[in-house]
Amino acid sequence: AIAFSALLALSLTPALCATLLKPVEKGHGHARKGVFGWFNRVLDTSRAGYTRTVQGSLKRTGRLMAIYLVLFAAVAYGFVRLPGGFLPVDDQGFITTDVQTPSESSYARTEGAVEQVEKYLKNRAGIENVTFLTGFSFLGQGMNTAQAFITLKDWSERGPKESAAAIVADINRDLSSVRDAKISALQPPPIDNLGNSSGFSFRLQDRGQKGYAALIAASDRLIAEANAGPVLQKVYVEGLPPAPQVNLMIDREKAGAFGLTFEDINNTISTNLGSNYVNDFPNRG
Repeated sequence: AIAFSALLALSLTPALCATLLKPVEKGHGHARKGVFGWFNRVLDTSRAGYTRTVQGSLKRTGRLMAIYLVLFAAVAYGFVRLPGGFLPVDDQGFITTDVQTPSESSYARTEGAVEQVEKYLKNRAGIENVTFLTGFSFLGQGMNTAQAFITLKDWSERGPKESAAAIVADINRDLSSVRDAKISALQPPPIDNLGNSSGFSFRLQDRGQKGYAALIAASDRLIAEANAGPVLQKVYVEGLPPAPQVNLMIDREKAGAFGLTFEDINNTISTNLGSNYVNDFPNRG
């Protein structure tokens, strides 16, 4: 295809140009009437104006360089001062706080940590309402977790020291001394359904097949170094730490002898150890 195109360009195209294109006398395009004559006149006028502008600019290089430096400084200032993310984190009027006690903690121990956090939040200026869910968090579910949904006062009633970012910073700083729990306050993402908090996430992979223990050790070291730096804050691992688990082996043959299915056993255990939603029912058929 390339060779055929080159052959046409070198043989047929010049012959067609010599046949179709004829010399035009000077001024003939301006004398032509209609749209083509108007187009030629406008094009020549624009070309002449552009030529005069370039010639005049070449005589004032110092002034043009000064204007260029001012524009460059304005762009550099905007690059440094303006947010560089996809969307800046905004004060949306509410924040969340995750409470996490050690993996083997009881419900009473988690509830004690929740009471400390709740007491602090109720005395913090700028907060209107606090709702806690014990046993649930964005990181996972268990007796050692709790999640607080914090509603802030109206923007007109809060000053700069009571903004969402300031309250989050105060919570993370003041509650870091709680010994029985790890408390993390976060702002919601700029766009709904894009995660549970602002910031970014990445994955740590065990490509060398070192094992689970080595992966956890590398994760702890990475988090410690990231939090110690001046750029990042509140770096954490999504999910709950390892905890003891119960492994149930169900004898399907014996269960079948009693007339029980695997689904019946699973639902019964789930209801007793967890919960079951029974609030909705058909009313009057």
